Amino acid sequence: MSNEQENKIIELLEKIAANQELQLERQKNALEMQYKAVAMQEDSFARAERLQERAEAVQGNAGKILKFVFALVLLLMVLLATLFF
Repeated sequence: MSNEQENKIIELLEKIAANQELQLERQKNALEMQYKAVAMQEDSFARAERLQERAEAVQGNAGKILKFVFALVLLLMVLLATLFF
């Protein structure tokens, strides 16, 4: 094998190594982006859970208030009925 052929082989191997490094860097960047996307999804899911819990608490309180108002209206109707009859 001639010196020229050896130099070409070395040059090709160096190009292959450089391309592999570039590909690894791109894969690293892609993985970092995926990691960030997953982290954002986890945060979003946690916020959604907190909102759901708050909504359930509000619904529970609304039910209690509605029962209280219903009882109050019923009591007022009874009082009004006793005053007029």
